[in-house]
Amino acid sequence: MGAETMRRTGWCRGLLVALLWLVASLVLGGMTANAAQGEPLPYELRYCPPGVTPDTASALEQCNLRQRPADQGQRLDNAPQRMRLTITNPTSSPQDARLFIGPYYLASIELFRPAIAAGEAPTNHRLIRVGGGGAFAGGGASSAAIAGHVFPLTLAPGENSFLLRLEAPGFAHLAIRVDSLGDASLSPAPAVLSIGLHLGMIAALAGLALVSVILRPGPVSNRLLVLITVILIQVALGSGVLPTLLPALPGQLAMTAFMMLIMLRMATWGWLYQR
Repeated sequence: MGAETMRRTGWCRGLLVALLWLVASLVLGGMTANAAQGEPLPYELRYCPPGVTPDTASALEQCNLRQRPADQGQRLDNAPQRMRLTITNPTSSPQDARLFIGPYYLASIELFRPAIAAGEAPTNHRLIRVGGGGAFAGGGASSAAIAGHVFPLTLAPGENSFLLRLEAPGFAHLAIRVDSLGDASLSPAPAVLSIGLHLGMIAALAGLALVSVILRPGPVSNRLLVLITVILIQVALGSGVLPTLLPALPGQLAMTAFMMLIMLRMATWGWLYQR
């Protein structure tokens, strides 16, 4: 084996070691978040019928659909979606909690709850905004977290109803978790661990593809490296890893790149199998 080949092999091995270090760091981060979780609280999610825009507690009760309206599920743009989120505090006293809403690439999230006004009937309570965020707010927003967005809440005893207003594509499947006594700066460990393993495997594949390109360059190996790199960047953007690591990255620009990479990935699949 020539000296040049040995140098290339050593460099590639060093790259793989760095990738394994990245995987270990993400996994350890997930384990740390797991240790900080609180007790999960029960919740119920109901969608608002088309045309219903709740502005009072009584109007919020109209949101009782178990499934997302069909017209919303078919849209690919960031269209408004409204739903009623009911969280139950099983204790007899107010309780601090954190609400996790994922995935990260949800463009905009707004959370409203009924205001308490003296002399006003409970059903007429206005809805006031108690939290907001989303991918368009960027990774530097206080709610931004890997895999989604986290909002601190104080829950009264019994049922607490919220209006959840999203701007997101119809294909987004919501992941919601409510933890009592949680730290709002952390996201649920299962999601972090899953993303860490996913990114680690893709990064390892990218490293192996790079080894192939360096040692035996050719059209197939070059195209394979491009495909895996596109997937790696897309997952890192859509999961919130890159935005939270680079808070200065503009949120809307990052999510536009995420959507473009989805289309580019499909095109690259066809390009890979061309002669």
